[in-house]
Amino acid sequence: MATAEQDAVGTREEYLRIHRLMAQAKALDDRMHILVKQGRAPFVGSARGHEGIQVGATAALDGPDDWLVPHYRGLGNVVAMGLTAREWMLAVFAKADDPLTAGRNIPGGCFGYRARRVVTVSQVVASWLPKAAGMAYAAKLLGKDSVFLCNFGDGATSTGDFHEALNFAGIHQLAVVFVCENNGYAISVPLARQAGNPDLYRRAEGYGMPGVQIDGSDVPGRLRHRPRGRPASPEGRGADPDRGPDPPHQPSYLGGQPGPLPDAGGHCRGA
Repeated sequence: MATAEQDAVGTREEYLRIHRLMAQAKALDDRMHILVKQGRAPFVGSARGHEGIQVGATAALDGPDDWLVPHYRGLGNVVAMGLTAREWMLAVFAKADDPLTAGRNIPGGCFGYRARRVVTVSQVVASWLPKAAGMAYAAKLLGKDSVFLCNFGDGATSTGDFHEALNFAGIHQLAVVFVCENNGYAISVPLARQAGNPDLYRRAEGYGMPGVQIDGSDVPGRLRHRPRGRPASPEGRGADPDRGPDPPHQPSYLGGQPGPLPDAGGHCRGA
């Protein structure tokens, strides 16, 4: 049951909608694991344990020109943007009616959905972060009232693309929200071997933007950091944690393996 504080940032209907989307994402993810073990599907970029942060963050995108720039484990994000179970299964079984790639790519690998405002996924770690910043810059030049949500794992913070994207977004005060889903592992490398300071959200200060750390499984907490209006000035965009180029750090510590099972092929830990 939602508390009084939670009710202040979300209605009962909104929480029920988010819960349904989280349940749908988990059901599809579970089915993918079964299909891969049966040899009927080629790959699963699992979102296990990340349903809360993915759906909760994406649910805040309410504008007709808002776009999602997800990573390849972002099934919850795409479901929240309107992807149906039937559409996902059409992609899994490589059917011609697949709206993501017309059956031409692996599910959860490289796909896009223009009609749902989902930018094409890339499997090259962090390569989509500069893309999100570039799209936000183009929207600013065109005078569009757009917000871009960009999700990535903690491993992406160890790349040059991460630095370039956040630096560019900070310089130009772009309307892009960077969400780090920190599950403690980059494929098989623990966070302790990646960063001397595990508080990754603190890196935001170096790019001139606010950084916020929340519990990734706390959906009401995520909603408290949703965009609150769409200010006209670039300065206004950067004033609120989620209006400007704000990279809130979203730790989502998983109870089970977040990646494909070892006997199912693919990576065995989170990306």
